[in-house]
Amino acid sequence: MFTARDIQWVRNVKRDGGELPAYLEKGAKDEFILQWSDRYVDEKEALKPKIGELILVFQNINKYKGIQLTHLVTPLESKHVDCSKENSQYPWGRRVAVIARVDDGYNPKPNDLKFGSVSRTHSFDIEKIKSNPIISKETLQKKIWNTFTNHFKNDKKIEDIYYSILENNIDNNVLSAIEGIETEVIRKHILRERSSSLVKEKKRLAVERDELQCKCCGFDFEKVYPGVGKGFIECHHTLPINQGERITELEHLALVCANCHRMLHRKNEKGAYYQVKELKRVINNN
Repeated sequence: MFTARDIQWVRNVKRDGGELPAYLEKGAKDEFILQWSDRYVDEKEALKPKIGELILVFQNINKYKGIQLTHLVTPLESKHVDCSKENSQYPWGRRVAVIARVDDGYNPKPNDLKFGSVSRTHSFDIEKIKSNPIISKETLQKKIWNTFTNHFKNDKKIEDIYYSILENNIDNNVLSAIEGIETEVIRKHILRERSSSLVKEKKRLAVERDELQCKCCGFDFEKVYPGVGKGFIECHHTLPINQGERITELEHLALVCANCHRMLHRKNEKGAYYQVKELKRVINNN
């Protein structure tokens, strides 16, 4: 499921100069088109947030006299929507799903957070929000997440969004030899592997330590594909989800090449999924 760490982007929105709250009209749906202005930016700004990443939507609503954190949403498609015919000043959009929404618009920002640096119509990295005193990205994400405590959609709706994202974007070749309830298990596993914030941090640390090689076979993309392979590797979750839901930590992720990643999603002769060390032994014994 989504966590505070999935909050990766922040967007400022406005409707009628702040006289009316944006995307909070009566009967607002759990999916809508989040639009980007043509001022300062182009369609690339709309495409920055990736599927499964959360966007914090904030706005300055005149009647509340201050910045309100009104939505947490996630993109449902990797393409932008052409909105130019409906509103030429806001020509680019993304279809998003609502994870949390403050229906009356009143959800003041925490006093120690400063939004001046993210007030334009760009897609800003969440770390661009300033704080006094300075806090870590993780603390910032948790602080924002906690403001929505009473405003999240119910678990069933969020779960449906989660699986909808998976169904529409997963590589179905991974599932080609899997049937029945096993399909559901492996889908949940793969989606969890794509928790972007953790994956980015795992790769960042590996780059710092010069450890961006496959943990199973030692394959190094940059050495084999100079230039194009720089910084590339896949990320595998080492805790099978059929053993129960757990909080994902960095130590539960292993960086592997594409071939070994596919093999880790196959079962051994005992009917269990291969672990990294086990697959490494298979390779070394060959």
